[in-house]
Amino acid sequence: MPNDEIDFKKISSFKRATSAPPVKRNPFLNKLPPSNSSKSSGAADEEMFMNQFEDVPRVQIFSIKDLELELNKINMICSNPNSEWEKRIECLKKFRSLLIAGATDYDEFYQSLTSLQVPFQTSVKDLRSQVVREACISIAFLSQRIGNKCDRFAEALLPTLIDSIQNSAKIMSSSAVVAIRFVIQHTHASRLIPIITYNFSSKSKEIRKACCEFLDQLLHTWPAHTLEKHVGTLQETIKKGISDADPEARALARKAFWGFADKFKVESDYLLSSLDSNKQRMLQGEQMSNWSSTNSLNKAQNYSNRPLTTSRTNSIGTNGSIESISRQCGSLMKRSAIPVPSPKINSCCKY
Repeated sequence: MPNDEIDFKKISSFKRATSAPPVKRNPFLNKLPPSNSSKSSGAADEEMFMNQFEDVPRVQIFSIKDLELELNKINMICSNPNSEWEKRIECLKKFRSLLIAGATDYDEFYQSLTSLQVPFQTSVKDLRSQVVREACISIAFLSQRIGNKCDRFAEALLPTLIDSIQNSAKIMSSSAVVAIRFVIQHTHASRLIPIITYNFSSKSKEIRKACCEFLDQLLHTWPAHTLEKHVGTLQETIKKGISDADPEARALARKAFWGFADKFKVESDYLLSSLDSNKQRMLQGEQMSNWSSTNSLNKAQNYSNRPLTTSRTNSIGTNGSIESISRQCGSLMKRSAIPVPSPKINSCCKY
């Protein structure tokens, strides 16, 4: 048997793996509905990823040596772009099979992740959309399965995934976006923040727009202690995003601001006061609009005693603060409940 072939003798069947617990959908991911063209354009979405996570052959791991042998085969075939693309897809699915079979129960698995970084980078950059999609699905599944233990692996793969967002092939660009969303949701690692903020200077508006979305997501879902190390960078990046040339990127950056304000009041007040009056009014109007939409679901008597008068909603001074905006909105909802980004990012899926 040639060295680059995978031995599937230990696969008991090619039916859908059933040994893993059912995958739970994430509420934050679900808040982003698919764009109108996602189905017709063939773009990847969260539902596709969830359906494919465990739609792989069933395998068994009999020993550590057995696991290392299989991971070495995956490494060898996926790191070689000249390998047959069908075999590379087989390997990427085999990787998910191993996760389901309990590979994460072995310490050796985490040590092997370092050697798998280059093979996965090669797969994400592949010219075949099927290979790219399977690689992105496997990255997302790994993050979901091992959470913060995926930090180093995610750090190595994130730049390559972000570069793929500007790919003209919709299935490739959207697969990268969805994979990053899963990583941000399940792997809360501060080392990922500089990679995202760095790309706010990208020449590609698609990358800048997507990074504004990623920033919004992590600011609303990550704990403050994970973000503290980069609070200054986050502050400057949000300001850059609010001034971006692309209107969708600006809108997403404004939403990210409120996630930032929820965790870092002093820094967000300083950021707000550094903006010109027009940008301050945009933030004020958007927050009040969000507040109004949320509270319209409540009974009228819950807010009728706190009318928004004209004198209180027309403007905000250049020395404005988060509190001044909040007062104008009455008893504001928690900012973590602010609607998440526009669904227009790369024609991709919901969260």
